[in-house]
Amino acid sequence: MLNSYVIAVLGTLAVSLILAFFNPVFAGSPPLLLFLVAVLPAAWRGGLGPGLLATALSTFVGMYFLVEPSYSLDIAETAERLRLLLLFSVGMLLSLVLDR
Repeated sequence: MLNSYVIAVLGTLAVSLILAFFNPVFAGSPPLLLFLVAVLPAAWRGGLGPGLLATALSTFVGMYFLVEPSYSLDIAETAERLRLLLLFSVGMLLSLVLDR
C-alpha cells in the first residue's frame, strides 16, 4: 500500500517537470489535465487514498507553479479557476471509480 503513495507522489512530480519544461510551448497555459496521467496509476494501484493524494498534489502544483501568477496561490483569471476545478473534479471521480 505504501508504494501506491510513492507512485502518486513520483507520478505527480514527473508530470509537473514535463509541464514546467514545456510551459513556454503552451504560452503559460499548460494542459493541467495531463496530471490525470499521475492520478490514474495511483488510483488504479492503490485505490482512493493514493488517487486523492495525486489529485490534491496535482491541483496544488498546478495552482502554485503553472497557473499565472506563478509562485502564488492567488488565481487571477476565472478560466484558470475553472481549469483547476476541472482537474480536481475529474481526479476525484477517477479515484472514486477506480477504488477497489
